[in-house]
Amino acid sequence: MPKEKLTYLQLYPGVTKQVWMWYPTKNVILKGEVYHFENGMAGLTMSCGFANMWTDPKNSTRFMHPAKKGTVVIKSRAFVLTGEKKGILRYAAYGHNHGALVDLNDERLTYQIIKNHPEELEKEFEFRAITTIKRSGKPSVKRTVVGPRKAFTPRGALRRAEKAGIITHEEAVRRAKESQDSYEMQRLMGATRRK
Repeated sequence: MPKEKLTYLQLYPGVTKQVWMWYPTKNVILKGEVYHFENGMAGLTMSCGFANMWTDPKNSTRFMHPAKKGTVVIKSRAFVLTGEKKGILRYAAYGHNHGALVDLNDERLTYQIIKNHPEELEKEFEFRAITTIKRSGKPSVKRTVVGPRKAFTPRGALRRAEKAGIITHEEAVRRAKESQDSYEMQRLMGATRRK
């Protein structure tokens, strides 16, 4: 069984949950079909064409773990829902270079590709195994000093929802700040418990 770590993942705009994350060791090549993208929803990380591709039963023989509805795809990563462990969702993390197609999905332009160049969607798409960074020794800095916040740019799920016009930029920034506040509070509470 691959090594897992408990971390936070933004599942969709404004919803960040604690999940078990693990990193597969082999790349995966999935077969794309036009219907994956016809049924894809702009701005929603769990319902785009690539998420549909992962959960298509026709692709299930191409990887060695389950892929369930709830797979999250952002511009350069795919987080594949593989099940639960102790009541917490488990995700396998993959990297990909299909960000341009993710953007087209969010801008609602895939219908033009479907109409004019369906062969661009009916091909194989590679998702890479992510190599984890191995750190040795103790960290040189024990505490992080939190200074004033930098201007926040929405990323991941919020960026996709904003680009698709589901939420405004102001709403994306507000939700991102709430999510960051929640994360920092949980981190602070965890540090307090360890002392």
